[in-house]
Amino acid sequence: MLSLTDGVVLRWGAKSGAATQITGGPPPVLVGLQAALAIENGLYLATGFGAQVKGMGAQVFDPWKDDPAGFGVG
Repeated sequence: MLSLTDGVVLRWGAKSGAATQITGGPPPVLVGLQAALAIENGLYLATGFGAQVKGMGAQVFDPWKDDPAGFGVG
């Protein structure tokens, strides 16, 4: 379990704003918070919704498309 700390929420706000400028629209709140949690904790974000957090800076692992060997897992 990861906590929504002040740092995570502040990072989410900043990264969501940056992503909005890049993509023309904000990422969904829950996916954006997951991305901020991953960034703040130095983790990969495992999701099939990587396009929705494009521009936030999270390292995204899509379990349906990506090879785990390329991510140092497995």
